[in-house]
Amino acid sequence: MRQVDWHYKRPELATRYLKSVGLSPISRIALLGVRRIGKTAFLLKDLAPKASELGFVPIYLNIWENEESPQEHIIMTLDRFISSMKSSAKQSIKDLLASEVKKLDINLGLIKATVDTSASHTAVTPSEISQISEQIKEVIRLASEMDKRPLFIIDEVQILNSSEKFLPLQACLRTNFDTFDEICAIYAGSSRGGVAAMFNQKEAEVLTGEKFAKREMPFYNSASLVEFPHLEPECIDFFLGVLADRFSINCPKRELSDAFKALDYSPFWLRMLLTEMTANMQDVTSAMKIIKGKIEVDGALDYITAGLSKIDKLVYLRLHGTRSKYSQQDMQFYSEHMGKAVKKSSVQNAISKLKRLKLVTEYDAGMFFEKAGLKTYIEKDLNL
Repeated sequence: MRQVDWHYKRPELATRYLKSVGLSPISRIALLGVRRIGKTAFLLKDLAPKASELGFVPIYLNIWENEESPQEHIIMTLDRFISSMKSSAKQSIKDLLASEVKKLDINLGLIKATVDTSASHTAVTPSEISQISEQIKEVIRLASEMDKRPLFIIDEVQILNSSEKFLPLQACLRTNFDTFDEICAIYAGSSRGGVAAMFNQKEAEVLTGEKFAKREMPFYNSASLVEFPHLEPECIDFFLGVLADRFSINCPKRELSDAFKALDYSPFWLRMLLTEMTANMQDVTSAMKIIKGKIEVDGALDYITAGLSKIDKLVYLRLHGTRSKYSQQDMQFYSEHMGKAVKKSSVQNAISKLKRLKLVTEYDAGMFFEKAGLKTYIEKDLNL
């Protein structure tokens, strides 16, 4: 039986990003987006193949593979790519990328936790820095022999900012990427706030021992920040076609479109919804009830809301709904639901807390919300 291809291809977007890093003065971009929005699938299934077509050697590094010691993962992965580049087999790089795609597909159904801030981080040693630098030089040399250009695709890059111990690793990559203008790089991360801080702030808070302290950011101003877009509306027609052609399921377009919107346009959760519909023969409404429960578990929404005060929750809802903070209507909303007058300082403290917890991110005059499903969960928690 032929395997069902659920991936909605975005070749035009891949080409645009590759032209950006290949032809623009700044050969590095950082893609910003919340978890479960389809960045990794896009990088592996759209961007990497298109990069090969356009004369790049795509080097894919998923830092989440070893969040306690990312330098070990980088060394191991670069060694594999170097061996593949030296191989006489034409398919060697393609096969290596295919193994990453297979891991992605296997892990699709797994509920993966966010970065573990209590993880034991291993400090980067001078010898590891030296080894990575030599590996990068070897990648450049081999790519030149192939008449190609190296493209480093670094996924879950925010993990490199999860501990002060990893800052030398960032500095190593920055130095090498600045030194060799043949290199192009595309970064992606599942924490919009974390990635924006790495590339857009001269200083940011990182974990130093058991506390957070401000440190200089090695990646500051080294890449253009690009908001990773939601899937185009046409994707619904694609999925409806798969349902009809392969499963003989005729679903109303409006129902699936509304469900996708309710899932914050997450391709991952839409795939989970479609799995419920095809494997368990659920209609959209019944499948959505199951998926919403999974979202609560995946995002640890009960744990998050338990750590928020009532004013924190109200401020989050107001920000999510209006992007406004201190207007007369805002203050009236807070006071009505708190049953007492609320001071502006209380709202300011709540906003600071939401930002510190990385539930809300602000940059370039925009406001972004990092946890899918949290708004709905808080509304249910407050009976609103």
